[in-house]
Amino acid sequence: MAMKKRRVVITGAAFPAEIARVLEAHGLVIEAIPGTLDRDEIVSTLSGAWGYVQGGSERMTKDVWQKVPELAVICFMGTGYHSFMQLPENPVGMQFTYTPHANAEAVAEFTIALMLDMTRRVTERANEVRAGGWSEVATPSLIGARVGIAGMGRIGQEVARMASSAFGARVAYWNRSIRPELRGLGYTRADSIRELCAQVDLLSLGLAYKPGDNDGVIAEEELTLLGGSGILVNTARAELVDPVALREALMAGRIAGAAMDGYYIEPTPEPHDDPYGLLAMTPRLLVTPHCAYLSHQAVHRMAAMAAENLLAVLEQRVPPYPVPALGTC
Repeated sequence: MAMKKRRVVITGAAFPAEIARVLEAHGLVIEAIPGTLDRDEIVSTLSGAWGYVQGGSERMTKDVWQKVPELAVICFMGTGYHSFMQLPENPVGMQFTYTPHANAEAVAEFTIALMLDMTRRVTERANEVRAGGWSEVATPSLIGARVGIAGMGRIGQEVARMASSAFGARVAYWNRSIRPELRGLGYTRADSIRELCAQVDLLSLGLAYKPGDNDGVIAEEELTLLGGSGILVNTARAELVDPVALREALMAGRIAGAAMDGYYIEPTPEPHDDPYGLLAMTPRLLVTPHCAYLSHQAVHRMAAMAAENLLAVLEQRVPPYPVPALGTC
């Protein structure tokens, strides 16, 4: 009797063909979906699949896993799986894995790009020219700026390194836990996010979002402390920032601007349909489509780590990158 083919569903940005071929050489059947599955598609697409690589923005709730019992291995493409995947309390026969820190440099690089854009008003000026305008007004600079980082994980540390080494930025940070490895690097540690906001010109959010725990950690008081010339850059999850407070701060000029990679609704609605009233607030708000992690190099690293996880489970070995909350199940 012929062995049943093991099907692996891969969603999201293009999975490198050479890595897909490696998986196929081991007998796996790859079904690549270059996008995000909607609620109605999740169960029907994953039904009967052996593996699932979540590279899209699906929100996987706890009840879904019971509906796809043949899944043996799930791999989240990235580090912050909490935002997209609710883990089952008592998984049976499923192994949950991820690709930790593979995209840290890419996200940090994009964070710096957003800082530069908002500080030097690159997109704003380009749009002015496209509309027939021409502005030669001076702008602030990232050189020597006071950069604050909330969340000094791998991404936050990369942002700090790039900002300080390339631009001579004075870096201050807040992190929930003490980071002994940062001693001697010249960074200033704040005792709270509010204290950090009061000290800096630009605030970068790199906190791991945990639904129900740190929603709206940046709200009215934090934005007010950031000040009228302050800029907020969020390459973590939108939900870390209170949308009502952000809108009011932008409208009142309590901050100079904000940039965020991703939004409260993805894909974003038309500006006139946005319930938060933020998408029409250009040029004070810049929104990019959750793409900070999508460099060619980062995608290749994530895909390679995902393949390691899949092949380990296929060969009945412990996967190298199990989700910490569950490990192997």
